[in-house]
Amino acid sequence: MNKETIFFKKWLEDLDNEKFYYFARNFLPLVTTPYNQIEVSEQLVSFFLNEENSNTMLSTIDEIDSLLIALFHITGGAKSSDILKLLRPFEKATNTEDNNFTFYTYFNNNPNIEEFDYVEIIDHISSLAKRMIILSRNGGFFLNPIFGEKLLNRASLLPFIEVGLKDKDYFENRNYISSELLRGYFSIMKINQTLTLNQKKNMLPPLFPTYEADDIIAISDIIDKMLLDLNIFTPFDSVEYELLQNLIDLSDFELSILLIANSISPIFETENSTFKFAAELLRYSLTIKCFSKTSFVLLIEALSIKYSVAVDDSFIQNLIDLKIFNKTKHGYFISDIQTKKDISETLVFDTDLSVRYLGGRAKGDILWRFTQLSSLDTQTIYQLTKEDFRDALDSLLKKDDVYNYVIKNSFSGVNCPALKYLDLVERQYSQISIYDGIVIKGNERVATILSSHPDLQVHIISKLSDNIFLMRRDTESDWTRIIETAGLLVPRRKGDIIQSDTFFTNEQWRVGKGYHLKPEQLGLIHKISQLSLNENIDMAVFTNPLAQKTFSSKKMKIAIELLDCRKEEKDDLKSRLSLCMIINKSQLAAPQILDTNISASGFDYRRKVNVFKMASKAAGTIVKIGYMKHEFLMVVDKVKTLGNNEYNVEARRLPTLEPVDLPINKIFFVKITNYITD
Repeated sequence: MNKETIFFKKWLEDLDNEKFYYFARNFLPLVTTPYNQIEVSEQLVSFFLNEENSNTMLSTIDEIDSLLIALFHITGGAKSSDILKLLRPFEKATNTEDNNFTFYTYFNNNPNIEEFDYVEIIDHISSLAKRMIILSRNGGFFLNPIFGEKLLNRASLLPFIEVGLKDKDYFENRNYISSELLRGYFSIMKINQTLTLNQKKNMLPPLFPTYEADDIIAISDIIDKMLLDLNIFTPFDSVEYELLQNLIDLSDFELSILLIANSISPIFETENSTFKFAAELLRYSLTIKCFSKTSFVLLIEALSIKYSVAVDDSFIQNLIDLKIFNKTKHGYFISDIQTKKDISETLVFDTDLSVRYLGGRAKGDILWRFTQLSSLDTQTIYQLTKEDFRDALDSLLKKDDVYNYVIKNSFSGVNCPALKYLDLVERQYSQISIYDGIVIKGNERVATILSSHPDLQVHIISKLSDNIFLMRRDTESDWTRIIETAGLLVPRRKGDIIQSDTFFTNEQWRVGKGYHLKPEQLGLIHKISQLSLNENIDMAVFTNPLAQKTFSSKKMKIAIELLDCRKEEKDDLKSRLSLCMIINKSQLAAPQILDTNISASGFDYRRKVNVFKMASKAAGTIVKIGYMKHEFLMVVDKVKTLGNNEYNVEARRLPTLEPVDLPINKIFFVKITNYITD
């Protein structure tokens, strides 16, 4: 038994007795009580494993079934109410002449599929469930895995999804927020806390010439917000370069996941499901490319149901603002987002100290740390300056790492002119040391204690002279307590107390202040990087033609008529045959009534009244009615006497539960239904 078969068998065994017996008696008509549920489950599994039965069952799928199967698959187990929301069956409304009832026209704006209504959708969902083509779990439905790929081949969203490059305005737009754009943006923001609007207007357009000026300014605002949400700069001078490198190392696909998730909810409150939602939306979109408005909304809402992600009306506009998607008069298309990191090509170090390359850079590339962007275009150019190299050294980037990087990535290696320049800058830089801390001056006894006490060593930044020490500012309360425990009395500080927020070279100060990669930040990047593009998506549901029902019931109808059984049993068999629940003559072996037909129609007015009265006695009973050439589902509340042998029915119409008060003499038929819709 494969895992799909085992799952189906376990699902059957977990059913309550009423549902299990209903399925068992329909497909295995000889089942009687008492019965062994495990043994009967094995018989049901064998029935569906039979290739002839399986193929016949799949041949009962029609166009609407095909659409519903695709939606249940994409949503990963939606409720019937979710499917109704996706299909938006309430597009237009027309009141009756007497204004006491409202008719709805359903999805008749799509020429690729016949008009269908709410009742028809519910009928099909219930029929799929009764045929066990879909299985219920936690109030929702998913595809029966025992049919395997054959069932997916019968699924189709083709009427609602425009596939391929159909948008006349489509072009391969690469002006989105890429990791290369982040690399360049971070290279000019290493020291600045933020750029003012005027600085952005003057600085950014020349650096990013392929972007419109307004677009790159808007993008910079999005990046600034993301950095703020990620808590990277507190203050900005204490940049967490490790996390910035992690962001740059994301592929464009992964970075887009992060941006989409951040537009939905605060980033550190974001559940894994939100990242998965964003990833799957991107996967489908990169394959489909272009969407009509209807199809784009359908895909977003289907995936939001699957991952329980709340998206509001502003979500699509957010996607456009992020430059991940583009809007045209024909619909929406996704930017040409790159899914893998580029392999680093050899850098060209020119004599003017510019650094050029084509394409992108691989993970871990540190060029942005000691240079500054000059132009991000077809060819990307960075400029090496002494200020940027100084800032890199200040940020604890080791000079040997920079030297080795230049040697490895340049044509000339150790003879690269940039190395000589960097060596000159480093010698100038190393001639001065600046520390931030608290100076302690004491006598020889104090100096001896400070120099020799083991618990004080981590608090000493530097010994400036024999009796003068520079102590860490951030751990002042700790080292003063240690000194006083050693028998000294620490006086109040003399002179002005300078609280500096400037970043200096002391790593202990930086870590002590908490400016280091935090577990939640590291976990966030890990989540994103785990969402590989290699996960499968089932594009078949978008490209399959609508399924055509090929099941023929003629021979079955004749066989039912020839049975020696009661009329009620024949009627029940015919009813189940019309719902495609009977597909094999073996199911006719022992006629029995599964769905009692409680209905009335035509001119049998008294029986219609009695059916409504019967429905009103059991709370939640659903009836199907025919009224003014339309079919509706209602929950009956009560039957009201008007006198002169006239009756009205008070009910709530599904799915809106709007109250209705209808004269029974205008209702053509009524039937108490037996739906499986959850």
